[in-house]
Amino acid sequence: MQAKLLRVLQERQVTPLGTNRIVTVDVRVVAATHRDLASMVAAGTFRQDLLFRLNVIPLHMPPLRERVADIVPLAEHFLASASADIARKHLSADAQRLLRHFRLAGQRPGVGQCDRASALAPGQGLTRDDFAFLTATRDSADDGIPPALLELPLPQAVAQLERALIVHALSASGGNRAEAARRLRISRQSLYTRMAALGMSDASV
Repeated sequence: MQAKLLRVLQERQVTPLGTNRIVTVDVRVVAATHRDLASMVAAGTFRQDLLFRLNVIPLHMPPLRERVADIVPLAEHFLASASADIARKHLSADAQRLLRHFRLAGQRPGVGQCDRASALAPGQGLTRDDFAFLTATRDSADDGIPPALLELPLPQAVAQLERALIVHALSASGGNRAEAARRLRISRQSLYTRMAALGMSDASV
């Protein structure tokens, strides 16, 4: 699929499904992803030439947790959409404070949460109690894990975490691999094997 998409971007040609006819197209492509494509290129799961074609004018959208001022306006927008067919509901001051301080890991949280709160709230003004399910259903298993790591495919996330642990152990042991292996509670040979698999050398540590 990546090769076919690259052809469209590079040659501006497509082959309609079920035909052998080549059609020239004139399109503008806007692509968005929450994945770290540069890391995927390094891991060999994403084509470097395709990334080059897609990454012409890169725009970085910070996650919502870094745009706290946007949380309440977004929540109010979602509420307006959820209550379009009935009397419009609004956020009380305590509900706004809760939403601002609730740790949000994704780029666009709030849609389902506001739909749920709007549907179950007894009054027009949504209070902190109407969003109590946010803290009641939080999964604490990801506490302390960087949100960006949670968005990666499992093999890539494990590789990044393993690399970070090895780098930390080597740094703490002054580059002594035997001591680093002891800190990691693995054998020295296992450390060598893992470093080789991750493409790590003395120069990269």
